[in-house]
Amino acid sequence: MKNSRAGNTTVIIVDKLRRQLLVVRGDEDLASFEVDLGLGGMESKTRAGDAFTPEGRYKVTEVRNPGQTRYYRALMLDYPNRDDIARFRAAQKAGTVPKNGRIGNNIEIHGKDGRDQDWTQGCVTLSNDDMDTLVGLVDVGTPVTIVGMIPDGVLE
Repeated sequence: MKNSRAGNTTVIIVDKLRRQLLVVRGDEDLASFEVDLGLGGMESKTRAGDAFTPEGRYKVTEVRNPGQTRYYRALMLDYPNRDDIARFRAAQKAGTVPKNGRIGNNIEIHGKDGRDQDWTQGCVTLSNDDMDTLVGLVDVGTPVTIVGMIPDGVLE
């Protein structure tokens, strides 16, 4: 939020607990969408195949339009980034992730076909109509923060 308010920058915030994606610019809430998440539940992604949605700070690296992705439209994220790799290596060292495990990749915010349930391998999904709106609000480089939950009052 500080980045958005200080520079009047558009940011995406995903609140996993509330199943909500917010688009904010400065002090202005541009949009709010209901989302589906990874099939694994509320934990943060640590490795390939765990079906958790990662938590952290990311950036949109690419916007894919219909025909460029299997899920209607997609905002590709820079997962895994340095922080994810450091957490993955620490988990391997601690033995909570197998030594031969993989970190995974290809996390995106994408469209869906009306599932209204958590079903992905870690991606964030919106309705196709909401994806059309979202793509019109953001660009490559837009910051994305995914959190377990946003405490009440933080966005006020």
